[in-house]
Amino acid sequence: MKIILVSFLLFSAVSCSIVDKDCICTEVFVTSTVMIIDSNGVPVDSLNITVKDKDGNNLNIEQDFYRVVPGRYIVLNDGFLNLLCGKLMPQKFFLSATDGSKTVSAEYLYHTDDCCCHISKVDGPDTLVLK
Repeated sequence: MKIILVSFLLFSAVSCSIVDKDCICTEVFVTSTVMIIDSNGVPVDSLNITVKDKDGNNLNIEQDFYRVVPGRYIVLNDGFLNLLCGKLMPQKFFLSATDGSKTVSAEYLYHTDDCCCHISKVDGPDTLVLK
């Protein structure tokens, strides 16, 4: 009986370490957002948002999130994993928001996990103030 128990525990420990090396991605679609407010702290809707990669290429990100949460805009999502996979260092992205007369911009750093399952924000503001 002890031999069977020890064998089971040894097999369990070995199989866990093997599973840990495999990539198992969830079907969660990660979206990183920013809240944009005015100088009074009120969320600002209907802004023109531009997101560019480090080379200045415009990313086509549909900005419909603010319709659900006022003032909330998408910076990056899992749809852009191809820009992060295989990169050793976090990559820069630039967001600019304008209402036609006022503009706010910010720099963000994103990376992905070793399995390239999801984006992960490394640096960048959670809230921007349109002035």
